[in-house]
Amino acid sequence: GENGDGSNKQQQQQQGDVQYYMWREEQIEQFIYLIKSGEEKRQWILNDYEFEDPFNSPKRSDGVDDNDDDDSARCQGWPHELEHRLKKFEEESDLLVKAMYRGKGWMHSSDYEHLAKEDDGFFSDSDSDEDQ
Repeated sequence: GENGDGSNKQQQQQQGDVQYYMWREEQIEQFIYLIKSGEEKRQWILNDYEFEDPFNSPKRSDGVDDNDDDDSARCQGWPHELEHRLKKFEEESDLLVKAMYRGKGWMHSSDYEHLAKEDDGFFSDSDSDEDQ
């Protein structure tokens, strides 16, 4: 039970205030950029030193030929698989960031893009009221 000083109620309130890390749009973009640039550098090093790319083979380690599979991302090797995974990550993380922003009452960049498409003159570069 409660011990008179309200500590039980205070503890319940603290448990209700879940703290979590807020992802930001820029962090997602930066992560994707770093992964892509790292992959480009990896391929450049392999090509420059004339090494074969061990991840660019349609054969999987279990001996199954991916060319028999319908999934075109896997059968074209690691660069295409990475691109497929990054695209999926970007889509999923974008949904998460939008939900987090809306939960905090913040605007997502897609909200600004939507507002900019509405031609009400608010986002106009013109300083003059004559255009309206």
